[in-house]
Amino acid sequence: MIKYKDIICNINNKNAIDLGCGLGQDSIWLFENGFNVTSCDFSKKATNMFKEIYHNANIMNFDIVDGLPFEPNSVGLVNANLSLHYFDMEKTKEIFDEIYEVLEKGGLFIGRMNSDKNAYVTIII
Repeated sequence: MIKYKDIICNINNKNAIDLGCGLGQDSIWLFENGFNVTSCDFSKKATNMFKEIYHNANIMNFDIVDGLPFEPNSVGLVNANLSLHYFDMEKTKEIFDEIYEVLEKGGLFIGRMNSDKNAYVTIII
């Protein structure tokens, strides 16, 4: 049986983006598993608290509604844990297009969204 960790940790490009990192739980896991992570959130309060816990974190504060400030094909992994379900369908599609653009060919997107039908929906593309 293949585990998520095996899939995630075996990608070649170890540059990762953690969108909506909050207090950095996922970012820390990625750091500990060999990724160069850019931890992103619009909340400076959350990222400041994260920086107190993990001093070496590479943090960017921005609102994903305004676009992703990354080069095309620049990362192997984008993680979005409960940060993409706040928008209408049109904006969500725009954000997904931008995620697709920053991922290198064969890159991995991991997203978890709230749903009114299930407790959580997990997407791995």
